[in-house]
Amino acid sequence: MNNYFDIIIIGGGIAGCIAALHLHLFYKILVIEKPENTNVLHGETLVASSRRIFSELGIDIDAIMQNPLVGKPTIGMQSYWGTPHPIMQDSIQNPEGHGWSIDKNNFVNELQKITSERGIKIIRENIVSVLEESQQWAFITKTKEGFENNYHAKFIVDASGRRSLMAQKMNIKHLKKDQLIGIHGSIHIPTIKELSTIYTVENGWWYITKLPNNKHLISFFTDSDLCDKKLTKDGEFFKNYFLAEKDLIKILEIKEEILDYEFLGTKASHSSYLKFPIQSNWISIGDACLTFDPLSSQGMFNALAMAAQYSKLIIKSNVVHTLSENIKNAFTAEYNRIAENIWSHYEYHHYIYYRMEKRWPNQLFWNRRHYLK
Repeated sequence: MNNYFDIIIIGGGIAGCIAALHLHLFYKILVIEKPENTNVLHGETLVASSRRIFSELGIDIDAIMQNPLVGKPTIGMQSYWGTPHPIMQDSIQNPEGHGWSIDKNNFVNELQKITSERGIKIIRENIVSVLEESQQWAFITKTKEGFENNYHAKFIVDASGRRSLMAQKMNIKHLKKDQLIGIHGSIHIPTIKELSTIYTVENGWWYITKLPNNKHLISFFTDSDLCDKKLTKDGEFFKNYFLAEKDLIKILEIKEEILDYEFLGTKASHSSYLKFPIQSNWISIGDACLTFDPLSSQGMFNALAMAAQYSKLIIKSNVVHTLSENIKNAFTAEYNRIAENIWSHYEYHHYIYYRMEKRWPNQLFWNRRHYLK
């Protein structure tokens, strides 16, 4: 019976690890992670309020961030959004303290290490199939070496990120709010300011921040149908596109040749929600359920918060073991209520923030976002 579990969590990223850490004291847990990480995970912001979620699990996030390759404190932001003059946001003014700019790969590795140390089983195998059999889920997986394994679970938590593996298997669609993509590169600029920078242009916006490895992430966000396709694939073209933004280059105090440039590719960055995010014996959390515009800096916090909140709901309702249809229905209703509240709150603030940029009302990128409500 070693391959029988109460809950299988698909995905060993941030949401998957946090869910596992909450649930493992009450249930037999298996986390299934991909054998190899083929994605370059760009620098992201971990907001200060995340500290509470880690503290609840007995994780000292400040100690983890002592490793300079994992994260560095965010000093603040200079925003050129809706104005040619900077609006400064200083982390000192935040009562919860500073957040962090993290190397997401290294940060996830630290979380996985903590998860394993607490006795939670993490395997690195590809999921071949997931089928429902006799009120249980049957998994067939394949190792990196090509060997197949079978696992069974009463309940599934899908924390597989934007690929939403369970939604794919169940033929459930993500409803996309927009066509936003992020095009990324990393550079070393000796004279760049420590502050992160947001800078809007006619067809999108730029984000520049210092990474833990002392390089700097440069990201351009636009709609996939509004940019030259070379921009999404040609690293040299992207670098020159960045350097052509003369006012931005001046703001960043770039006076020397860019060193150690690396093109990091293009990733989907659109907002979306799962049309039917739950059935009676599985749920989706984090990006597998809701995806946010990077402007919100809430993608990672959403993954943490959803993982914690829904894990507590699973434990409180005991939906994993119950045979009661009333309990299952109540769990489903509460899950959907929480997801809908998160989405409506996000959608409102997304609309308000994009409406603040009024300099290019006739440009399609901005026009689309001014009338999303």
